[in-house]
Amino acid sequence: MIGQNRGFAAAARGTGPTLDVWADWPVGQDPAGDHRAVSADLLQAFAQPDAATRGWWLAEFSRERPFPPQQAVGFHLLDTMVHGWDVAVSIGVPVEFDDDLTAAVLKVARAVPDGPGRLQPNAAFRPGVPQPDDAAPLPRILAMLGRSPDWSPSSTGDETVQTD
Repeated sequence: MIGQNRGFAAAARGTGPTLDVWADWPVGQDPAGDHRAVSADLLQAFAQPDAATRGWWLAEFSRERPFPPQQAVGFHLLDTMVHGWDVAVSIGVPVEFDDDLTAAVLKVARAVPDGPGRLQPNAAFRPGVPQPDDAAPLPRILAMLGRSPDWSPSSTGDETVQTD
């Protein structure tokens, strides 16, 4: 998550299509402090006056073209919510998200293509998993992105959490 924040901050600042800014960040002695620091840097990058008016290079997604800033922020919002869920559920901490936030992320998740490409090495997400039609937004988002919303560290059977 720290590497993703660094990558999106670099994109907001106008860094071109380079992968090195997206590298995983080694876990140090204070991972929460490291995350807070990089999150503060990310907010500063997002607040730059020209960040909302030019394309963002998201080298992990494509090195062929920049993305509109609103779409890039949507990608990051989805990534942060889903990985936040990954972390929380893996350590047994309850997680809730604001309804407006979840509704916004659901729109982004619906735009993520599903299909055989998700089985390729380094695919961003696993294939979607079935969910009832009346599933709440967060479980629907998780299922669309290949996660079992019912997964927990004590789960058995074929429920697994797939991180990207």
